[in-house]
Amino acid sequence: MDRSTKLALNLLSLTMFSVGAAMFVAIGTLPDVAPSLGVTRAEAGMVVAVYAFGSALGAPLLQVLVGHLPRKQLVVWGLAILGLGMIVSGLAPTYEITLAGRLISAFGGSVASPVASALGASLVETRRQGQALAVIFGGMTIASAVVAPLATWMGATLGWRTTFVVFGLSQLAFAALTAWRVPETGAGERLTLRAFAQTLLRPHNLTGLLVPIITLTGLFTTFTMITLIYFERIGATPTQTSIAMLLYGLAGVGGNYLARFVTRVWPAERTMTLSLVVFSFALLALYLMPPLLVPATLALIVWSSMLSLFFPAQQQRMIGMEPGRAGLILALNTSSLYIGMSGGSFVAGRVEAAFGLAPLPLVSVGFILLAILVLLASSTALRRPGVVSLAD
Repeated sequence: MDRSTKLALNLLSLTMFSVGAAMFVAIGTLPDVAPSLGVTRAEAGMVVAVYAFGSALGAPLLQVLVGHLPRKQLVVWGLAILGLGMIVSGLAPTYEITLAGRLISAFGGSVASPVASALGASLVETRRQGQALAVIFGGMTIASAVVAPLATWMGATLGWRTTFVVFGLSQLAFAALTAWRVPETGAGERLTLRAFAQTLLRPHNLTGLLVPIITLTGLFTTFTMITLIYFERIGATPTQTSIAMLLYGLAGVGGNYLARFVTRVWPAERTMTLSLVVFSFALLALYLMPPLLVPATLALIVWSSMLSLFFPAQQQRMIGMEPGRAGLILALNTSSLYIGMSGGSFVAGRVEAAFGLAPLPLVSVGFILLAILVLLASSTALRRPGVVSLAD
């Protein structure tokens, strides 16, 4: 991989960083959003859920509408709209306008994220696509390392509004940097609704997309309320919680570097299976252990390192199943991630309102075990006669 390609991939990782930042800023500042806007915790959780839902809806729909345009142009405009939406939310005088800003951000991110992955994959040969995707998705991992603890601190000291505006301005800067230094590789394929439906409804694709939906629903059932778990269940201070989130993120960065190696030597399904099994043990430990700072943070560290393996392996697997429609399948994959995040945020709000924070990790375990079963079903569908795939 030459120097210019490495630079382009690292710059495209800023897109994933920006998309991740828009999610993690809301999670990190969630304790401050509710009292500031005069809403309940469940309503404040919608600041996370609306962004996730808008991204889930926007990724495939916008791929059909504008996916045929030059890829770099889409990434730049997507980042700019994402940043503007963050600024709208930060300056919004009411809860409803805050949610509208989140929806604007979601549509921008849902264009930029899958197209950035498709653009990056097109810069390298097939055998290096897993490595390239790991580099690009590393931006999301770094966002979890930097944004979650930073947003928790900024929300407590500067307020959540200032935090949103600062990150929105940074996303506008990243859009300008992408326009300046990332090469254009051409336009995507013009897609029809029929092609969209055909791709989605293939059994191996449909079950393959259900895996991240169920997995992210499980993980975000706990992660949406993680700062509240630290504050109220564990009794941690804002500083201790920020440090725990930083360690969570740093573990993800370490896992991302591991993923760059693992995706070259292991099949995607093996990597995903390992990640799911470890997720289940980490969440079960979080439920069973006493609510103490160090054991809870150790469970989060293990969880985070495996998440960095899961994401690029999932992307690699989906591209391998539909190499001729990488843009669409990555958009559907992005949509599946955000459906899972939105679903997890919704489940978290309902479970917390009914039973409190304590059972959230156990509910998460149930979803992860279901995801393992669905991955096995997807693998079976992929191996039926007549299905051609590069996923392995």
